[in-house]
Order: sequence, then C-alpha cells, then structure tokens
Amino acid sequence: MDGVDLCIYASPKIEGLIWSKCGAKPIPWGLIATRSGPKFGAALVHVNVIGDFIYATRGANTSDFLGYDTVANVWETVQPALGPIGAGGSLAFDGTQYIYAFQGSGSNSFWSYDVTNNSWQSRRITLAPVADGGSLAHGNGIIYALRGGGETDFWSYYPSSDTWNIGLSPAPDQIRGGGSLVFN
Repeated sequence: MDGVDLCIYASPKIEGLIWSKCGAKPIPWGLIATRSGPKFGAALVHVNVIGDFIYATRGANTSDFLGYDTVANVWETVQPALGPIGAGGSLAFDGTQYIYAFQGSGSNSFWSYDVTNNSWQSRRITLAPVADGGSLAHGNGIIYALRGGGETDFWSYYPSSDTWNIGLSPAPDQIRGGGSLVFN
C-alpha cells in the first residue's frame, strides 16, 4: 500500500476507531457506516493480486465480509462467509488467490475465499475448536495457526493437500484474546 495515507477517526456509527484513506480529511463511509461493529472476531487482510484490496470480516457472530478497494476508495459487500464469525475469527492471504479463515467461537470450521471468483469453500476442519486468540498467518505456502482459547496449540495447514499438521512446538504460553501471528 505504498503511497496510501490511512487516518484513524473516532466513529459514532462504528464502535471504536475506523481507518480511512484520508488526504487530510474524513471520507464518507456510505453503506459500511450503517453497520454495527466491528467486534470480537473482526479481521483484516491485505490482497494485492487483482487491484489493491483490504478484505474484512465484521465478526460479532455475523457472516459479513467486505472488500475495500484502496485505489477507488470504495467499500463493497462481497460474498458472505459460510457462517457467523466470532471470537478467534482470523484471515490470512496465500499471496496468490485464496484468503483462509477461521470461524472462531469454539468452531472447527476452516474456509477459503477465492478472491478471483468471489466464492467460499469449506476446507478440512481444524484439529480442535478455535476460540478467542485464534490467529492465522501465511508463509512459504503454509498457513500457520494458533488455536487460542487459553490453549498452546500451534498448527500448520498445507493448502495443496488440505491437511493439518500438529508437529509444531506449542506456543510458549496460553493464547487468549488478542493472540496474533505474522510471518516475516
């Protein structure tokens, strides 16, 4: 997102703070501002293979899924997630075509969203329920995952074979709300 200014504004319609491409002035939010949230399970992921987008789940046990076109400065509703996303909801982009998602809220559901075809697909369920603190990150063709929910489980998922691996060292402490992964 080189060259994009992001500003943070307090919002009476969206709880907490919102980010806006700004140029030193607030931008009207249109349809996105009429929604409540974001809340627990909300997540963002940057995708720059077809344009330059930020995709977002609203969380709050909704299936709302939105795309923000950083060039056109427009939010749009895209295909809703396959179920309501709650605490532990997380997103990770594979760098080519798919966004992977935890449903969270004590669910084993794991999905992928095809950014090219605007469609969701169920993937192999997680090894155990994912809760608050669940998090995903992509690196070297692998999705890494923290289970959250006060557990130390640290997994890897292989998209090419749709399989989970439990052979990773556990997290050094229990992962709860706020748990997050990033791959460098």
